[in-house]
Amino acid sequence: MTLATSENVHIGTAGLRSHGDICAPSDPAMGALELSSERRLKAIKALNREVRRIKLRLYLDYFRLRLTKLGFQFMASLAEPVSNLNRALKKCFG
Repeated sequence: MTLATSENVHIGTAGLRSHGDICAPSDPAMGALELSSERRLKAIKALNREVRRIKLRLYLDYFRLRLTKLGFQFMASLAEPVSNLNRALKKCFG
């Protein structure tokens, strides 16, 4: 039986798998498949958390941009009557 010493090496003919510091037999009766599926599940959960975090960040950025746009539109709507008032005052008193 040969041991794999480098990280993440899968040797099908030797009957052993190496995951970092853990060497486990690839025999399903020995529990290697459960270990592999457990690690796979942890990786999938970590990826799902990362996707949720990225989506939340994108939604927040989009919401912030929409609020900024609304603010600019509101300020522009206020600027027009003020500009008209200034023109009217200049005509009357200018």
